Order: sequence, then structure tokens, then C-alpha cells
Amino acid sequence: MYNYLKQVMKRFVVAIIFLTIVFRVAAQDYIFSQYYLDKFSINPAFAGIGAYSEVGTIFRDQWPGIEKGYKIYSAYYRQKLPSVQSGLALRVNGNVSGGAYSQNAASVIYAYDFHLTYGVKCSLGIEIGFLNKSLNQSQLVYYSMIDAATGNTSALNESVEYDSYNSLHFSTGVCVYTKHTIVGLGVHRLTKMVITGVDNYMPVLLTGFVNHKIVLNTVTIKQKVEDIYILPSLLYTHSPVADMIMPGVSFSGYKLRLGLAYRYQRSDYQSSAIVTSIGFSFGNLELGFGHDFDLGAISGISKGSNEVGLKYNFENSQKNKGSKTILCPAF
Repeated sequence: MYNYLKQVMKRFVVAIIFLTIVFRVAAQDYIFSQYYLDKFSINPAFAGIGAYSEVGTIFRDQWPGIEKGYKIYSAYYRQKLPSVQSGLALRVNGNVSGGAYSQNAASVIYAYDFHLTYGVKCSLGIEIGFLNKSLNQSQLVYYSMIDAATGNTSALNESVEYDSYNSLHFSTGVCVYTKHTIVGLGVHRLTKMVITGVDNYMPVLLTGFVNHKIVLNTVTIKQKVEDIYILPSLLYTHSPVADMIMPGVSFSGYKLRLGLAYRYQRSDYQSSAIVTSIGFSFGNLELGFGHDFDLGAISGISKGSNEVGLKYNFENSQKNKGSKTILCPAF
């Protein structure tokens, strides 16, 4: 028991250093197209699912063709706690847009995983975190700064305020899953997060998804059994200001993952897109790349969006192995 706790503490120290390096983050509601590499933004119940501990990070460069487009980051460490049928995760994430508006967040996630019946499991998760949003108005371009004759911009000749707002945020979620299917629902920002004044706040965000694993074949590669499968999936998010639905399908096998999806947006500031992704596995290490081909009004100048993600799975714990163990089929 002492050696196990010592190993867990070493992993947490490594994870904190790792997350600190990545946490140069700074704001929109966002969902990564490769959301299997940022699963806690979908549902905190994922902290309890899976027979291993892991650490991961992902970066999204949205609209690189537009000056100062969105830059989005996320990183996490998850520790499996099999002796208490639970999982604990640390997560940092954030984004910056236009060089003026930024967001930083750090949170702790806990989930409890249990059997509903033989072959069906459920995970219940809760997330508690701290979030900072800031607006540096000196980085904005005002009408008075634009030369009507040349279109050039000049420096702002007046002082402006730097607005910064802090808030606690709470999320919860549930996942029900079998060996081949998983369904989940998440509720994010359970408290109204005031940005400015009493009427300007970030509303509750709902997320829902379903994935179903269709096994095509099972092979043995270097003494390890691997399923060759396709994975139809559906992701949906809702808030009063925006909706997103993303049906897709991916192929996984022979250490390779290929994905294709369609992201439909109902909002004023994002466009729909065709989503492509490719991932590679190197032992316990997984590397993923993605590109969104925009279909909306900005498709000609946005140059789409690019993502790159990295995930490392620590060795499986012997305590996680058993006839009743069910691994999440998508993540």
C-alpha cells in the first residue's frame, strides 16, 4: 500500500509540473474536434472510466488565416483509484482571442464508477474549478484609430480599463456504458458566471454524446490483443447563445486512427465544418492531428482550424484487471 501511494504521489508531482508548463493559457465556448483527447470538457464522469492513469494535452489553432484568431489549450492528469472505484483528475485549460479577450481555468474532477448490472457500468462525476476572464481593451481597434484615407491604424491616445473577473465554476456529468456503447450527459457552469454587471453572464452549457463500437476483427500484435473497429459517434452541445451537433465516424486499428465528421454550428461567430483527424499509437503514447475545413462565410480566409494532441497512458494496475472490468469503447 505504501509503495502504491508513493507511486501515485510521484505521478501527481510529474503531472503538476507538466500542467504548469502547458498552462500559459488564456475565450469562447469551445469543443475540440478531437474531443477524445479532451474528454473532460465533454463530461467530468470520464475521470472514473478506464483501467489506467493518464496525462494529456491538446492545442487548437482556430482560423489561422485571420489575424489573432483563437488559440485554445487544454491539459490534464487523471489518476485511477481502483481500491475505491473512483478516479481523480487535475485539469487546466483556456484560450485567447484577438489578443484582447482571454480565459484561464484550473479544476479538480472526481468521479465514482460502479456496476448497474453485470455488463453495464455507470460513472458519476463532479468538477470544481477556478476561472478567470479578462479583457485588455488596449488591444482593441477603435473607429477613431483608423485613418479614413489610408485604412492604417494609429495608437490609442487615451487610457482604457483592463477588466478581469474571477469565479468558481461547477460541472457534473453521468456516463452509462457497456463494452461497446457509451452514452453521456454533462451540465457545465451550474452557477451563473458574471462577466460584467448583473445581466452579462455565461449561461449553463449542456453536452451529450453517444458512441458505439463495431468490432471488425481482433488481432494480436507483439503479444497484445487489439480490436480493429469503426466507431460511429454523435456529439451535441447546447447553450442559449449557440448549438453544435457533430455526427462522425472513425476507424481504429493497427496503431492507427482515422476520423471524419461534420460540425454544424448555430451561432454568430463560428462556422460549420468538415472535420478530419488522424492518430497514431506508439505503445502507451498516442498522438493525434486534426484539421477542420470551414464551410461558412469565412471559409475563404480562415484557412480552417488545426489541432494537435498528445496522450500518455500509464501501465494498467493489476487491481483493475478482472472479469467484470469494462473499458470505455471510445476513449
